[in-house]
Amino acid sequence: SNVGDVSTAVIEDVTGLLAPPCDSQSLASGMSKLAQDFNLCRRLGAAAKQKIGTDFSAKRMTERYCNLYHSLIHRKGPAQ
Repeated sequence: SNVGDVSTAVIEDVTGLLAPPCDSQSLASGMSKLAQDFNLCRRLGAAAKQKIGTDFSAKRMTERYCNLYHSLIHRKGPAQ
């Protein structure tokens, strides 16, 4: 389902299929589509594996946290 930060990892029809929250018909449709198209499953799976390996690797996540901490430490003004 397209809730929270899922859309940062799942790009519709590129790295997966998204269904609107609380839309069981859309979810079932997407599952059926995947069950009937093995090539689509392979393509989405390969793209997802590459995106996760690149965007969410330990190195990349460490860089993001360091950048966040650095920006917070050097922020001017009262804490919010």
